[in-house]
Amino acid sequence: MTSVRCAAWVMSTEINSRGATDLASAEQPTFVLHTRPYRESSQLVDLFSCDAGRFRAVARVSMRARKNTQMRLQPFVPYYISCRGRGDLKALTACEPMKPVPLIPGERVYIGLYLNELLYRLLPDHIPCESLYIDYSRLLDALAQDVDMEPALRGFELLLLEEMGSAIDFSADYPEGEPILVDGLYRFLPGYGLTPVVDGNRRADNVFAGVDLLAIAQGDFGLASVRRTAKLLLRQAIAAQLEGRPLRSRELYRRGFASGAKP
Repeated sequence: MTSVRCAAWVMSTEINSRGATDLASAEQPTFVLHTRPYRESSQLVDLFSCDAGRFRAVARVSMRARKNTQMRLQPFVPYYISCRGRGDLKALTACEPMKPVPLIPGERVYIGLYLNELLYRLLPDHIPCESLYIDYSRLLDALAQDVDMEPALRGFELLLLEEMGSAIDFSADYPEGEPILVDGLYRFLPGYGLTPVVDGNRRADNVFAGVDLLAIAQGDFGLASVRRTAKLLLRQAIAAQLEGRPLRSRELYRRGFASGAKP
């Protein structure tokens, strides 16, 4: 079993530690989504909070912090933070974890990295999204538990698309606006919706049964066919939002398991 501290280092960064007295502006738990180098001694950090949504800050990295793994900002951990400065890009001046880094087993680490990548690549800046924040927090808590993640993961993907203004309409087809039929077959057209298919192959990856689509709309993922439909449909919808750019978290997952290494 591999902890998130080992497997998720690719998404972590380092920052100067400061005392809790510096955290006057930190009122909400904030999560680290992604980091990348910025100039000689700093990192750009993508952060996610309830009221601010996704936002970015610059974190200066001290030599001491570079040598001390305990001082790294970790994914999946809520922090109290303090930021200063004007404009969209703030300076991250202090941070304090609210709890220890969770021990997330096996491939579930990659689920967490996938969630983070969706947020920092697709969610617009500075848009409050309370429902998505709550859902994300619950998913992170569930990663460390022995629970079925698939229904909650599909629900998160649907909610993210809704927050982006790209929700899938499960109530009516395109272009006629007729109700989705239980015995109908449909294809998904990005930017438009679900369009009827005549004499389609029910087993094709791009053809979905109306009965499964209606179950997804109700949040009922009990049947294997519904789960398969939801996974394929949402993969298509998210790929359209990414405009063909691959997901790094998915590639890390494939490389890890293809090499025989444990995640």
